[in-house]
Amino acid sequence: MDSTERISHLLFKKFRGELTPEEAAELTQWADRDEAYALLLKRVNHPGQVEDAVEKYRSLPSKQLKDDTRLLQAIEAEEEKERAPRLRKWPMIAAASLLLLATAGLLYRNSLKPSPQLLAEKSIQDFPPGDNKAFLNLPDGRKIDLDAFSTGKQAQLGALHLSKTAKNELRLELQETPEEQIALPYSIETPVGGQYHVRLPDGTAVWLNAQSKLSFTPDLQQKERTFQLEGEAFFDVATQKDRPFLVHVGNQTVAVLGTAFNINAYENEPYIKTTLLNGNVKVSVGSRAALLKPGQQTRVQGNQIDVEQADPAQAMAWKDGFFKFQRNTVEEVMRQVSRWYNVQIRYEDQELPDYQLVGTISRQVSLRQVLKMLEMNRISCSLEGRTIIIRKNNTAHIDN
Repeated sequence: MDSTERISHLLFKKFRGELTPEEAAELTQWADRDEAYALLLKRVNHPGQVEDAVEKYRSLPSKQLKDDTRLLQAIEAEEEKERAPRLRKWPMIAAASLLLLATAGLLYRNSLKPSPQLLAEKSIQDFPPGDNKAFLNLPDGRKIDLDAFSTGKQAQLGALHLSKTAKNELRLELQETPEEQIALPYSIETPVGGQYHVRLPDGTAVWLNAQSKLSFTPDLQQKERTFQLEGEAFFDVATQKDRPFLVHVGNQTVAVLGTAFNINAYENEPYIKTTLLNGNVKVSVGSRAALLKPGQQTRVQGNQIDVEQADPAQAMAWKDGFFKFQRNTVEEVMRQVSRWYNVQIRYEDQELPDYQLVGTISRQVSLRQVLKMLEMNRISCSLEGRTIIIRKNNTAHIDN
């Protein structure tokens, strides 16, 4: 393996987070040779940085033009090597390594250019990503906009004392209140394009994804901590051995004592998925129940419970600021995009929703950048108002 092939290989490993300390040092030595290489290595740590890094990288005068050309060719060969075995089985997989091609400047090859309607600034609108937005619904019917609740601010609302920390966490604490008020229902909900981090009165941390709602009563004297969830949330449950933590989702109940897990229960998803990070949980549907171990996931449909191995990093990627796709269909991908960017989806080719994609995208990039990635993978996108039109891109060849 010559030097350019070696560097190409190391760049791929860096992008996947698989570098050993020795390989990281080797890559750093390579970056020291040229300003453009150093910038590339420094700026690209996740897919959301790719587009900006490409522009910066290509604007710098390279001192190693011949080697640079060979490097691009080596990266292309590496991508083909990683992608080839999967493309035969899943024709529309967009390998995560494809994003690294963009980093090296190969995005600008004619065969991978987005369609003209996407490149034309005036022919397509753009929408920003979602943000921290939520509402607190009080028992008396008031709806409090938490987006306007700034760091350091405090308030007393009903039975709750609210405060916002420097880490953008909303803390809910129980204040002295007549018993009849403590037993009243409260809820926190996020709109389409919103997410929120809250710490409950018992110390449990909850991250709500877009278009989600968590309902509860703040009574700390109850034998059980009971919650109702709609949408998706990640829970890091405070341990209280004498008070189980119960989350009701549709006809499913998740019971824990102290653990971290994610529940995805959107109405337009085919399953209710519960993924366990650590600890243990019991998922019940009627008379059926399943005990999960870390790294496992239940899929509930009707009264059926299936347990399978899962990728916790994928299940919780939204909480960490990413979309992570592992052979997800276009339809699955676009449901997430729809909720985060507050757009509707329309398909003009019925087989498109079954195509499968692999990759990672920052949730902080604009909608335009997400659509550009789809365009790179033989999918044509256009916008009409707040509706994304998805079509097959018939100008590219798809291997079977």
